[in-house]
Amino acid sequence: MPRLLGTVDKDCVAVVERKLKKMGAEVMLNTKAKSWEDKGDRAVLTIELADGTTAGIDTDVILMSIGRRPNSENLGLEAAGVTVTKSFVVADDKLHTNVAGIYALGDLIGGMMLAHKATKEGEVVAEVIAGHKAAFDVRTIPAVVFTDPEVASAGLTDDEAKAKGHATLKVASSRSRHSAARCRSTTPRASSRSSPMARPASCSASTSSAMAPTI
Repeated sequence: MPRLLGTVDKDCVAVVERKLKKMGAEVMLNTKAKSWEDKGDRAVLTIELADGTTAGIDTDVILMSIGRRPNSENLGLEAAGVTVTKSFVVADDKLHTNVAGIYALGDLIGGMMLAHKATKEGEVVAEVIAGHKAAFDVRTIPAVVFTDPEVASAGLTDDEAKAKGHATLKVASSRSRHSAARCRSTTPRASSRSSPMARPASCSASTSSAMAPTI
């Protein structure tokens, strides 16, 4: 990756980077993990640097974090005629699949793979089945990165907002000893659709906590 926490607001990432530097951590960007070798009580990681050269890192432990994937195999989806693209089930904003009476939600349909998103999607499905006018609005789903300091966000980042044509952004910042926050807003749009949050505003915050896990 060209930068740390690529989907997070750059100003919040800068706070995390400063803390990592203070802790003596080295962040290696544009670097690939190629292989590793068990050396008894040690583990040696082979990496490929941005210039194409390789190097070895002697470590106590190697932690691999490569994301998640939907558990969509062996469910009989193909036999039922449900459309699946790259292991994800295709669903609309009412969580309908292409097959009448079959709904899908959570990690199975992609997007932000978060428990509270799936919970809200479950509520939407229940409302739709009950005959209510409901749909899932993905614009402002809260998310958090458990770094130290922690980073929480909802809505678009600056770059995402500009890419969607919101050229003029109003940005407000606040700081205290233990936290920092940035909020930006575009012109609000009325919506009666079900959503984890009601407004299309965007906020990011970083919070220092003694209980927060470190990276």
